[in-house]
Amino acid sequence: MCLDKAIEIDPESAQTWNYKGLAYEKIGKTEMAIKCFDRSIEIRPFFTDAWMNKAKALSRIDRNGEAILCVDKAIELTPDDEKAWVMKGRALAALGRHDEALECYDLAIKINRNLGTAWKQRGEALKELGRIKEAEACFDEAKSAGDGAQLSHAHAWANDFIGEKDKQSPVPVSRAPVPQAEPPKKRRWSFWK
Repeated sequence: MCLDKAIEIDPESAQTWNYKGLAYEKIGKTEMAIKCFDRSIEIRPFFTDAWMNKAKALSRIDRNGEAILCVDKAIELTPDDEKAWVMKGRALAALGRHDEALECYDLAIKINRNLGTAWKQRGEALKELGRIKEAEACFDEAKSAGDGAQLSHAHAWANDFIGEKDKQSPVPVSRAPVPQAEPPKKRRWSFWK
């Protein structure tokens, strides 16, 4: 493996360890991937990508509590990363904590209103909470943001659940609730100081 040679040349390259973790993840060796992400983080504790990749790997093997801790560290380092907020929401949702997940999706949308994935996940959380009309509006927002292909099953489910009467007058996209949560203050870290 080329990455092994790169690590042999520079065993203190956090980026190379992160890439090696991604390679292991790609071939389904999640535990090995996590070890590589840990080594990357050990070398460079402020490496957001490694924290996020470790969180993804942990979520993939249903270790969502640990994943939340990792994504919290990534959020601490880059609080304006909307994808980190979505990832935290997904991990919370996997634990059945849909109200908390909804807050994370709201923050992601506040940072980037055009992030279709956040709208889709927000709709899924609302659906789980029984707030079907709001969920439908979120699925519509996700479609307009370009995630329509990923939404077909959720959107169809919401239409079926709402019923014929409400299908005649769905919640318009323009009336989709805009999250009111305030994003955290932006902080940037520098490795060069």
